[in-house]
Amino acid sequence: MMTSGEKALLFHLARDHFQGTGIIVDAGLFLGASTEAFCRGLKENGIKTKKIVHAYDIALWNSKGFDKYLQNPGVLDKIGPVDFKDGDNYQSLLEKLLEEHSDTIDFRIGDIVEQVRTNEDVEIAFYDLLKNYERDLACFNALGPHYVANRTIIVQQDYFFENAIDSKVRQEFLSPYFEFIGAIGSSGVFKCIRKIPTEFFEKDPIKKLTVDDKIKLLKQAAGRIPISKFQIYTSLAVVGLMIQSGRKEEGISELQEVEKAMKYAKLTPPRAAKIIEKLKDKLEGARLR
Repeated sequence: MMTSGEKALLFHLARDHFQGTGIIVDAGLFLGASTEAFCRGLKENGIKTKKIVHAYDIALWNSKGFDKYLQNPGVLDKIGPVDFKDGDNYQSLLEKLLEEHSDTIDFRIGDIVEQVRTNEDVEIAFYDLLKNYERDLACFNALGPHYVANRTIIVQQDYFFENAIDSKVRQEFLSPYFEFIGAIGSSGVFKCIRKIPTEFFEKDPIKKLTVDDKIKLLKQAAGRIPISKFQIYTSLAVVGLMIQSGRKEEGISELQEVEKAMKYAKLTPPRAAKIIEKLKDKLEGARLR
């Protein structure tokens, strides 16, 4: 589920950026590609501290989305054929795939809302599970106070996608405290440049944002990268938020603008076309109500 570029980024961050004064947060493992990249980078870095990588995942199997990955040659070479049913806990599989790095990984399996915690500085954080407000808030409240100015790097996988709206809104709201470094595939990379105010962890400032505020922040996220399929996906997140907020007429207008941009740029990604059709169905359903 990760591109070679994303894995290379995590490897280089662990090898060249990590100083050993804190931890690496690896949130959203699936079969451990991100974890493997971090651990290999740490080996070349030469830092010997144990349990550096705090690895979070609920580790419950989803046959429809996951089964095909068990046929990956790298997986088969390590573990041979295995079979999981929907809802099965697959922590044992993760531990088997990553056993050569067992001294480096602190597995934290379960709901991250309940599991996330640290008393150490966060040097690097990779997020691939901030799919709803509860997870996003839990990670922010537990880990955000430990971000270090001019040191902490945040990698938000699927930042330039149509989902995970809450995490995009928060990250853009925090723009005064972060520098946008760039994008690799759908991932957005940010560096903390100043300490986040303590009061943000006492009362969530996102709760005070209006729909207009959130729309503006999502458009800001989409505007961080040039026109591409990933910018289109992020722009479609704006349409999705408008629909969720009952702003169907604005949603129709925004969707038309996205389609114009696609036509102008001669972009026809099949996935975007499918998302657009789903959004049109939602808009039509909203109209009928």
